[in-house]
Amino acid sequence: MEIKIVDGFVWCVVTKRAKEVWDSNLFELYILHNDGSESSVHDYGIDVAIEMAREYGLEIGIEGGYLTPSFLQEANSFEINTTAYSEENFIIATELSEEQVVGVLGPFVERKRDLDEDYTNADLVDELEYVYPNNLIIELSPSKITI
Repeated sequence: MEIKIVDGFVWCVVTKRAKEVWDSNLFELYILHNDGSESSVHDYGIDVAIEMAREYGLEIGIEGGYLTPSFLQEANSFEINTTAYSEENFIIATELSEEQVVGVLGPFVERKRDLDEDYTNADLVDELEYVYPNNLIIELSPSKITI
């Protein structure tokens, strides 16, 4: 599951499964706008919301709640670098140790390279979530400040 954090609020991104989640009637769905705001899918209907997400590169999500202060204080953050291009680096926050992260991602990347297969940052996060399904792993998108 993809997680998105906006101003300390956690969203579970379900864009690819939005219709299925909508049909279940279990969760309120929101369109997550690029400016950090959100709007209820009920305002548009699911078909229009999905089309908006496709056309404008938006996401559809379920409310997860605010991060707890204890997680923010105790979480480890790591910049993941698997290529020679620093613009492809990404940052995760997690309860996992450096040894756990390297122990999963090292062999994963080596296997992909040996097979000459491409992988994305999302694939790396997915692999961590697969191996450690009960641990929180959040890909962070820090804001860049140029002064």
